[in-house]
Amino acid sequence: MAKIKKILIFVLLLASCKSDTKYNEQEYNMIFAYSPWIIVDFNSKTIDIKAIPYKSSLNLSENERRLITDAFAKNRIGDIKGVMDIADGVKPMPPNDFGIKIIKQGKVLSEITIDDGYNSNVPGEKKRIALFRDVVRNVLHNNADIKKSRALFLKFQTDNKVLIL
Repeated sequence: MAKIKKILIFVLLLASCKSDTKYNEQEYNMIFAYSPWIIVDFNSKTIDIKAIPYKSSLNLSENERRLITDAFAKNRIGDIKGVMDIADGVKPMPPNDFGIKIIKQGKVLSEITIDDGYNSNVPGEKKRIALFRDVVRNVLHNNADIKKSRALFLKFQTDNKVLIL
């Protein structure tokens, strides 16, 4: 019986030590990049196309914001630190990456580049990142402001006969 009590105390202690990664706008910020050229700042609600002088606001509903912040907490994205480049084997060219930068208290906590086609069935950090990326990508991909920005960037490339990767 004493052994069971010790095990229960140990389990409770471990459970209480789990870090809280709930998204708090005062503490965290997220920057998403469709390419190095289309940057979305989650907290300031802005879209910036670096290749052309274009900056716009990002209008997300409360439900869309909640989907992203809940995925942040569920996948413990605030626990991930460092620079990561995630892909299955060799990246295709041109790369089809999705960038995620997590900033905590004004300092970059993590910079993640994940191939758009990457899927992991192996539990762990990379799977959590892929699941988070999927939620963010789905919310942003269906957003009218993002669609407009992506169309403007494509038009810029077409009009100027340039391919900016």
